[in-house]
Amino acid sequence: MNSKSKWIVVFAFWAMAIVLPACGQVVTPWIADGPQQATILSFASDPFHYGTILAGTYFGGIYRTTDSGNHWTPIQTPFSQYSVYSIAFDTKANGVIYVGMFEGGVYKSTNGGTTWTTVNNGLSDLTAEVVAIDPLDSQHLVVLTSTGVFQSSNAGGSWTLSNKGLEGINARSIAFDPHHKGTIYIGALFAGAFRSTDEGNTWQPYSNGMGPYSIVTMNFDASGTELYAAAADGYAYKLLPNTSNWTLISVGLPQTPIGEILPHPTIPHVLFASTGAGIYVTIDDGGTWYLSNSTPSGLMLSDGLGYVFYAIGVHGGLYATQDAGTSWFGVLDGFQNVFVGTLAAVNNSNTSVLYAGSDFGPWITASQGNSWGLVPDFKRSIFELIADPSNPRNLYIGTEKDGVWKSTDAGFNWSQSSTGIVPRQINGIAQSPAAPNVIYAATATGLYISRDQANSWSTATSSQLPSMYCVAADPLRYVVAYSGSINGSVFKTIDGGYTFYPLSTNLPTNENVLSLKVSPKFVDQIYICDYLRWGTVRQCRRREFMVSCQRGSALQRACRRRRSEPAVDTVPGDRGRRSLQE
Repeated sequence: MNSKSKWIVVFAFWAMAIVLPACGQVVTPWIADGPQQATILSFASDPFHYGTILAGTYFGGIYRTTDSGNHWTPIQTPFSQYSVYSIAFDTKANGVIYVGMFEGGVYKSTNGGTTWTTVNNGLSDLTAEVVAIDPLDSQHLVVLTSTGVFQSSNAGGSWTLSNKGLEGINARSIAFDPHHKGTIYIGALFAGAFRSTDEGNTWQPYSNGMGPYSIVTMNFDASGTELYAAAADGYAYKLLPNTSNWTLISVGLPQTPIGEILPHPTIPHVLFASTGAGIYVTIDDGGTWYLSNSTPSGLMLSDGLGYVFYAIGVHGGLYATQDAGTSWFGVLDGFQNVFVGTLAAVNNSNTSVLYAGSDFGPWITASQGNSWGLVPDFKRSIFELIADPSNPRNLYIGTEKDGVWKSTDAGFNWSQSSTGIVPRQINGIAQSPAAPNVIYAATATGLYISRDQANSWSTATSSQLPSMYCVAADPLRYVVAYSGSINGSVFKTIDGGYTFYPLSTNLPTNENVLSLKVSPKFVDQIYICDYLRWGTVRQCRRREFMVSCQRGSALQRACRRRRSEPAVDTVPGDRGRRSLQE
């Protein structure tokens, strides 16, 4: 199963396993209460409103801050489910913004982000990785896509392919010369730099002194005369005025990918370098570098005045400095761009503890979501996390690529418990309070079972079942369990996992059963959530809930809802006070 299908959006819905509200019934509004974390792909400062920044996230749309990053709020947009690769403000027209995204093309706003329209006429490749505006002509735009360079001469009204001289080249960065109309520089993967002097109609290689490296960002200094280029190969260069040779300035930097060389907006020769080994600063134009922050970082941004600088963490996060790099602090308040794939709640010593499995690893809160802690040294994508109903200190995690892991100290330390499972993509784990030694694991190759609390595993049946996406153990009867599979298939055991048989359901055969829950209160009441694949991973959506009160047969629609609504999952033992939201 593709990881994005599993992570699409998962909410905690406390009542789902007990009773579903009737269609149309008013439900208490959800509040954002998840871990403050984000994978940020792009950001840009509003040139007309100091302190206003937009940040594009991974499959989470755009967030905005109006106080220099102290707090962020998501913007409601038509592309809130997209990955936003690029953001560009028109420096000559207040409120005009362009964003480029994965498989969504380019959107434009003329009112500061209140409303958005697509501007994709002629844009044959809708993966817009970079959007740039000519500082000398706001009607002139350039978009770098996965297949070529496109230009617009009418502010996005239409686009034309401008690849002459770039055939077979994968462009990744761009810089307009602010003093010479029509001169544009482009950085490419494995090909160095290119230049156009006719507004992008034709391009020529421009890599003397550089070599065929992958240039991922390019920036002019405040004077607009010196151009800096950062390479993913671990090199950095500058291009001085009236020269055609690049000068190496990365001597003294570690040989790790360099995400950006950011010039200080007011002080000449002061540069920031974001690298895979941290952030470095130079005050002599690259002659000598000093380590400023050891966090691996990618893109950087300044406030335009030199008071605040920002850096995106390679492994998530956003950091800022107000003293030119002497100290850094996190600025993630309000961000919730974590793919929470699973939840578990336990009552540990009369304290309600909530666990969230994510693409960053496991999170823990004992304050009803007011604060979260990420378990250190467990950087694995988690598809399932359950608590042992007989011992709340015992927890089990199912990972995307690394099998089952077990904790015996309430989630602070983990050890692998996957002996016998091959391959190790774990889509679901289940354990019944009536039989705590028996654990089921739904995997990419079928269903596995452990009868010794995950110390060893074997296939659940003599003839292996197909790929399993989820599994649920009956909390009232230890010999009963259900598993969901491909093509709308649901299997059931009534002998403790020794044999499984298919249930006759009315689920569509072109949909996969990705979530299955058994009511802890009503015997034989189960809930199923299935998905319909529309062609791409990004477009997977929940189709409908199915409910059965007849031991899994004769599944019925519980409440038909719009396909744009999120999928849900249960939180066993949670009191329903709060929720997690992507």
